[in-house]
Order: sequence, then C-alpha cells, then structure tokens
Amino acid sequence: VILTDGSGNPIGQTTADGSGNWAFTPSPALGNGTVINAVAQDPSGNTSGPTSATVDAVAPAAPVINPSNGVVISGTAEAGAKVILTDGSGNPIGQTTADGSGNWSFTPGTPLVNGTVINAVAQDAAGNTSTPQVSTTVDAVAPGQPTIEPSNG
Repeated sequence: VILTDGSGNPIGQTTADGSGNWAFTPSPALGNGTVINAVAQDPSGNTSGPTSATVDAVAPAAPVINPSNGVVISGTAEAGAKVILTDGSGNPIGQTTADGSGNWSFTPGTPLVNGTVINAVAQDAAGNTSTPQVSTTVDAVAPGQPTIEPSNG
C-alpha cells in the first residue's frame, strides 16, 4: 500500500497481511485536514485505483444533556457523533447517534432511578472523544402538590 498526501507527496508505504489488512503510523503525525491517498500495488506492479481520506484530529464539542426523569435521556451533539452515556461510576448506560440536526435521545431498558448521575461524551467517526464529559442527575421525583390559600378576590 503506497500512501501520498493530497499533493502527491510520499507519506509512506506498508504491506497488507494475508487478509488484506494494513496499518501505517506516520512520523511525525499528519496534521488535521491532511488528505491521504492510498493505492494498492501487487508484486507485479499492478496498481489499484486510489482511495482517499482526510485526517480528522479534532474532537467534537462536548454534548448537551437535557434534564431527565430517567425514562428518556436526550440532548444535542455534533451531527453524526456517537453519544456515549455512563453512570457516575463509569458503568455503561448506553449509546446513541446524533441525527443530522445534532439531536439525540436514548431510552434505557429500565428507567434510571432518582439521583443517578448521567455522564456523556461525544465521539466522532475518527474516534476523537470530546472533553470534558458533561453530566446531569436524574430527577424522578414529582414536585409537591401546590397549596391554594383562600382569597377574597
């Protein structure tokens, strides 16, 4: 596999394993936005068509979590980002993907109990994860019944 940047400058090359998998770690690391072109070449010199990708080294912004009663957890994040939810101890609650407008929601299999801390991070397709994580606490207790004082008017 021969790798070049968007201007055709060599980045490096590597050999695929028997299953066609390959990996290459450039040194120094490529900057965010660098275009990478890859072609496969066999021992006889036959070359495939190119495939391109762009380096994404920037983490998405932290997601927003709306207040929750533990039945549905929702908020906003970068469109297409995976939103990973954990409790206050780091145990997984679940994950979902923000839609094209950045909205996301997740319904746990069992509603979360009052006082459960929900942490969230957003992760883009390149695996970059937002920092810091954001949190909210489940409020599943209804407010007290209002009192009406007698009035003369």
